[in-house]
Amino acid sequence: MFRIVGFNTIQETLKALLPFNASNLLLEEIVMQSSFIQFHGVGECLFKKGDSPLGFYFILHGKAEILIPRSESIKLVSGQMVGLDAFLEEERLIFDVVSSSPHLDSIFIDRRCYEFMISHASFKKFIDQSLLRYVGAYRQLLVPSSSMFL
Repeated sequence: MFRIVGFNTIQETLKALLPFNASNLLLEEIVMQSSFIQFHGVGECLFKKGDSPLGFYFILHGKAEILIPRSESIKLVSGQMVGLDAFLEEERLIFDVVSSSPHLDSIFIDRRCYEFMISHASFKKFIDQSLLRYVGAYRQLLVPSSSMFL
């Protein structure tokens, strides 16, 4: 089942998910420069292992997961970004990323839109914090917290 989502809905959803107050003009520009993409069904592929991402997804609604063989997957929810680390490092993805909810709404941020976003200090800080969450999630997979020394 397809849901109709309008420009204003996307802008308001993005505004509600951000941990800082972004102007409507800034949000409008981001929505105009990005691509709204919906995924329908659990297991629908956002990225395949080996993809060279031309951008990344910002999850507006729904859930996704990074599938890590022989390990627990990394769960991603509304307000998080998918593929950001590989996009910034200009590397191929090392894991598959799939939707894990029946409906996933996202905006796809390409290089041009990303450059516009990080020219605003609040977005740059938000992206930096998102990268730290990725590092933390990957570290937990490599070294269980019970084994870490403080």
